Amino acid sequence: AVRGDMDALPVKEETNLEFKSENGNMHACGHDAHTAILLGLAELLKNHEHELNGKVKLIFQPCEECGPGGAMAIICFKINI
Repeated sequence: AVRGDMDALPVKEETNLEFKSENGNMHACGHDAHTAILLGLAELLKNHEHELNGKVKLIFQPCEECGPGGAMAIICFKINI
């Protein structure tokens, strides 16, 4: 299993870029990169699934900023890894 956090923080994004957050919440500490990496891994694994034995689980974990982090995602969603 591979886990990536994907939560945003209640921070106003101070940039004039056209793709900035609009609602006062932003990915302030790398969560957008973690999500992008996990999506890229999903595509790579799909393209090579014929070479894989077994299953790979990709966990997109919300609320990483609220403890206890990944353990809570596994407990709450009953993820069997």
